[in-house]
Amino acid sequence: MDRRLPQKDERWIFDVEVEARHVRGGHSFVCYRPLYSQQRGALRELPERTFMSIFFPERGRRCTPRPGSRWVLTVMVRGVDPAAR
Repeated sequence: MDRRLPQKDERWIFDVEVEARHVRGGHSFVCYRPLYSQQRGALRELPERTFMSIFFPERGRRCTPRPGSRWVLTVMVRGVDPAAR
């Protein structure tokens, strides 16, 4: 068993770093990258309202996501496929 991989029913912290914020079509969006090495290159984007409702600042009080700021989300692992790439 590879203990570097999450295990079923284990809680993990999903760390992200905000890359940018932008407005498109009158809505504000947050672009962020996971901080763990396997997915470092995976840039994702959420509407700012959604991002703010699920992520929490790594330190300090809730504020507007700024480029370079770090945010966290606690997740429960439901399944892992070690063969997936």
